Amino acid sequence: MAPDDDLAAAVALIAPLLGGPGGLGQRIAALESDLAGRNLETTAAVVAAHGLTPATLSACLLVREELGKLSDLIHATGIALALPHLLEPNEVLKTPSLAAGNDPGRLYDVETNVRAAEFKFARWTNGGNGGREKDLFKDLVLLTQVPLSLRPEIYVRGPRPARFLGGQASARKQLKRSQSVLAVFDAQVADPEITVAAYVSKYAGRVCVVDLERAVPSVFA
Repeated sequence: MAPDDDLAAAVALIAPLLGGPGGLGQRIAALESDLAGRNLETTAAVVAAHGLTPATLSACLLVREELGKLSDLIHATGIALALPHLLEPNEVLKTPSLAAGNDPGRLYDVETNVRAAEFKFARWTNGGNGGREKDLFKDLVLLTQVPLSLRPEIYVRGPRPARFLGGQASARKQLKRSQSVLAVFDAQVADPEITVAAYVSKYAGRVCVVDLERAVPSVFA
């Protein structure tokens, strides 16, 4: 782990490149435009004019390595803040699995005497949600295996995840990278061409999909 001072210095170095008008996307587009048509003699000057140095790269690599743990912090903090709003009278928590990704001994992010729940804190964008779709569907399939004594729930942010679950994408294709979950799916489903919406309707009807931003708006204030 890097010393705190090194991490703080690295963040300070790259923060101006990430912010500002147009953000990082506009900065990269400008660099691309300025590099077009340059040659051996002129590229270094263009790169320097955009403020990019070996120190910039080192800082980016350090921040990525150290802040890769941020997803665990988001997951743990989000669940912890939501629980006081979600738990019901006489509901008792088992040990939750707060880090991103479940502990092998704890199948769900949250399990109580009345429910089993998974949490997704990424807010989907207009496009490029393929990985999030697959991860959501994988958890949905696993939640169909929750004992009937428990209420299966999956918490998401915003309306897009629910729209995906009501869509016509191939259900089986969502699980190609999750062989163990694919085995669960194949044991349930006879039709390999079934859509996500049809799977949800036929096999996952008791799994409740909840928009956290509507259920616990104070957490995202």
